[in-house]
Order: sequence, then C-alpha cells, then structure tokens
Amino acid sequence: MSTSTKSPAEDITTPPPPPPQNPKNKPFSSPNEMVTFIVGTGDKQDTFMIHKQIACEHSEVWDRAFNSAFIEGQTQTYHIEDADPEAFRLLTQWVYQEKFEHAHSREFSPRHNGDFYLIVQCMEEDGVLLRLWVLAEKFLIRGLQNYTMRVLCSKSLVCKLYLSSIELRYVFHNTGEESALRRFVTEQHCWGKTDSLHGQDLFSYPVEVLVDIIVVLKKQLPENVRARKYSQMTDDKYLVEENPTIES
Repeated sequence: MSTSTKSPAEDITTPPPPPPQNPKNKPFSSPNEMVTFIVGTGDKQDTFMIHKQIACEHSEVWDRAFNSAFIEGQTQTYHIEDADPEAFRLLTQWVYQEKFEHAHSREFSPRHNGDFYLIVQCMEEDGVLLRLWVLAEKFLIRGLQNYTMRVLCSKSLVCKLYLSSIELRYVFHNTGEESALRRFVTEQHCWGKTDSLHGQDLFSYPVEVLVDIIVVLKKQLPENVRARKYSQMTDDKYLVEENPTIES
C-alpha cells in the first residue's frame, strides 16, 4: 500500500491565474475616443460630447450603433431629434457620476421655504424629468430610469409636482400600457399633492389618463362599500319630474 509523499501544501490545488483583462474594459482606456450627440431640432438643438467607452457601457443601443457599419458607426455621431436637450444634459451628468443636479439636490432643506426662484425651477424641472425617463427607456438605460423615478418620488413628498395636461399627454404618447411612468403620473393624480383635475382642466386631459385614474380609484374602493353603494341605487334617485312646475 503506497502512501503519498506530498506535503499538505503540495496537496492544495493552485487556482489558475485570472484571464488577462481586456484593456478596453479599463476605465477611460481610450480617453481620446469621443462620440457626438446632436439633440433636438432648430433653435432647441444642442450638441454633446461623451467618451465613447462611457456611452457604450451605459447603453447597449449606443454600443451597437457606434460599433456598427451604420451611419452612427461611420461618423461616431448620433442624432436624437425627438429629445429635449435639457433632459439629455441631465443624462450626460448621470453617465459620468450616476447622479445629476436637480432643484432638491442642494445642501439645504429640500423644501422651497418661499424661494420663488426655486419654486419656478422646480415647476420647470418636472417636465424635464418626465422626458428624461422616456429618453432613458428609449436607450435602455434602466439605472437612469430608476434614479429619475427616485428623484420624482422624493420631490413629490416635499412639494407639489406640476404635471400639466401637455406633460401627461407626452407621457401617455411615449410609453406603453404597463409603463412604470404611466402608473406614477396616474397615481400621483389620485393620491399626490397636485392641483390638477379641476374644472375645465379635465377637457384638456388625454382620455387614457382619466380612464386610468378611474380604474385606480375604483380598485381602492372596498368591496363592502361598493356593495352598500350599489344597494342604495334605488329607482327613486333616477326618476324625472312628470309634472314639473312651469314658472310664468
């Protein structure tokens, strides 16, 4: 019967060395490679430069485009005519820092405290954040979608979100039925601190928004309350006056 003459240290299996890292995967391995984004049209057009590696790491859409034989790959330029330059500006901040500046990101109380400039900035920013979320969805930048949603939710807790009918129409025309952003703006109108849905404002709202609001509110109605209300729907509530008094 043979016995092993190896020492305990020799019996330990040495793990294979890690594969060499692709130089392209190192941060800023190609610091001089830039890609250009031309965002918007006409007077509202702006140009942004982003390191190619940063852009491609954050968006598989851009990765395929800039490394293809298509026009974007040949020119290293991407045109986004249907985007808001202000939203893309925040996107650019995020791909480098995974955060961006917004009205409530300052180092002081998140509330307005009567600051008129901050109130106006906050109102204007709400629409930009909605367009940023849609932009992030278009280019499959899910981390930015979630960061933007957290900013929207945080803002809604300390101040009113100013979501006009135009902004709601934009959301519903640029998202699918199961969109998280749709659910957010719908439930914001049901439960949030908003002055919308009053009087003549209803006529300018997309029908889809009003339908979703009704569905959300109806789902929150307890079954026993619904049954009680239904039992109270007696015919005398819906009869017309057969012999109305005619004033002379």
